[in-house]
Amino acid sequence: GTSCGVFVGVSASEYHQLAERAGAGIDAYTLTGQAPSILAARISYLLDHDYREIYAEASGLVAKDSIRAGFQILEFRCRGGMNLIHLLSMLEDQAIAVANAIGTDFSPVLIEAAENEARKYLSVTRQGNVQFYHAKNEHLVSDLARARGVNHTDLENSFHFIVGVNTIRYCHRSKMELKCAEDIYRLL
Repeated sequence: GTSCGVFVGVSASEYHQLAERAGAGIDAYTLTGQAPSILAARISYLLDHDYREIYAEASGLVAKDSIRAGFQILEFRCRGGMNLIHLLSMLEDQAIAVANAIGTDFSPVLIEAAENEARKYLSVTRQGNVQFYHAKNEHLVSDLARARGVNHTDLENSFHFIVGVNTIRYCHRSKMELKCAEDIYRLL
């Protein structure tokens, strides 16, 4: 199998400026469609509608014994957890087992919201496979290891899918982009 990561970063509303220059009109979707804060919802929408086949095909690249044992998924900067919850549902619809799904965020309030959303939208069985932890992107491996009570080396090569929103942006602020990329690589 092959490990891969998908990274998305957004910091400004450049698209709005481009659309305005191109003469695009304003409609009911302009505000939500161009707001950086709504990116997570747009990714969730795309995962459901356009990327189901891509994720199903990507699952074919993972070693067969891993598929039988179930995927290990990490979403960092998970916000309220809805992307992770949606991804779990999508993979289950494709008959792809998920052994463990972890969401992290720097905000304990958002972790609590994610836990509430999981209880609300996931079956009791699925809830047992989902955990949310307080961890910053800039210290992802060490924070996640501490939160889970494991050694950081126990996390290496432990995930099949890693999804991160604004990851490099936050790491860039603290001038830790390379360390962040290395941490992600070690986790895959």
